[in-house]
Amino acid sequence: MFNRVCDRLSGLMMVWVILACAAGYLWPSTLVWLSPHLEWLFMLTMLGIGIVTPPKDFSEIVKRPKIVALGMLALIMIDAQSVRRAAGMQARLLNQMAEEIYRNHKFSPEKLVEFLGHTRLEVLMGLLLGVAIALGVHAAFPVWAVAP
Repeated sequence: MFNRVCDRLSGLMMVWVILACAAGYLWPSTLVWLSPHLEWLFMLTMLGIGIVTPPKDFSEIVKRPKIVALGMLALIMIDAQSVRRAAGMQARLLNQMAEEIYRNHKFSPEKLVEFLGHTRLEVLMGLLLGVAIALGVHAAFPVWAVAP
């Protein structure tokens, strides 16, 4: 009985993830209470996806490292350009608010980090620099580039 319930829930893992994402996007206030636990929830979600992924799918990942690397590259670039940049802009606004409060009340003058994330140009330059370094290492050490 327990195994059937677990199989049923794990078979719907992607549906749960998509529904949670849609709820967070459409009604953010409904999920605010979860914010202190996001790291654990993310870990459990990834663990669940890993558990329900058949081993043959992992072997496909190993066979196509370039596609996986491209996906990771896209994820890192999007994170650097959008999520972290937005956090930096929020830190700037919070620092302005803190300065106003500090002028009128006793308040810690410690500033939040405003320079999180990167502009699109910085992300593009990072991409080009990474490719140039990879090509340079490949040219300098061609033995490493040969697959075993």
